[in-house]
Amino acid sequence: MENVEQRQADSVKAAVEQQRKLRADSLLKRFPRITYQRLIVENTSVLDSIRRTFAKQASTMRNYRALTTLNRKDIYFVRLG
Repeated sequence: MENVEQRQADSVKAAVEQQRKLRADSLLKRFPRITYQRLIVENTSVLDSIRRTFAKQASTMRNYRALTTLNRKDIYFVRLG
């Protein structure tokens, strides 16, 4: 009887593991891989360019939201150095 219960438990674990793998594969196929780059802000012209690109304006709101979502900081915290 223990053998049957053990096999059932093992088959349930195997089924759960298979579903988990399928879900992970599905998510990896659905969403592209996100890569990050560090940028050293060496001078004010680079900082101004970043501020223009990611400004909180109607025309650049998507860029602003992407930066603040990924960064979890506001654009005003970007500094030289």
